[in-house]
Amino acid sequence: MSRWPGFPISLYLRDRTVLVIGEGAGADRRAAALSRAGATVERIRVDEVDEPTLRRAFAVVAQTDDKDANAAIATAARAAGTLAYAHDQPAISDFAMPAVAERSPLKIAISTDGVSPALAAHMRRQIDALLANAGSALDELFSELSAARRCGESASRLERIASRLRLVGRLDLDPPPDSSAD
Repeated sequence: MSRWPGFPISLYLRDRTVLVIGEGAGADRRAAALSRAGATVERIRVDEVDEPTLRRAFAVVAQTDDKDANAAIATAARAAGTLAYAHDQPAISDFAMPAVAERSPLKIAISTDGVSPALAAHMRRQIDALLANAGSALDELFSELSAARRCGESASRLERIASRLRLVGRLDLDPPPDSSAD
């Protein structure tokens, strides 16, 4: 079992304030993803973190290059009663930021409970490619399902429509590289 088993959940962030603390590409990506999810994203610097600011946020994302600073921010956020995420530190975070493959409205989150973010990111790229290949056929399936829901179709009818989508294939693993070749 993972040291930090997570419970997969989707947070509805529309009109909720999420603080992203940090600068650089990682913080930029987090802020953009949170904004796409409907959050009201506020970017602040580490020196702007104080209890009143933390208290008014729904969640805090500490995404600096300094693990100690991220830990201090997460600890302060939790003390203020706010959900906290410290980048790459699941033991002190309230939630994880899984790798997400997406073709709207479908979102597939991939998490390894902190065991291997690299594997989760690699799988996201693979699944993104599958979703892109499905293209307009997948979009049409979403439209059909949405129309059926609006018309009040039964759950069994919706399931029959959804079952037109099939995953075909298997996961393959290459053998480990020969360490004697180094």
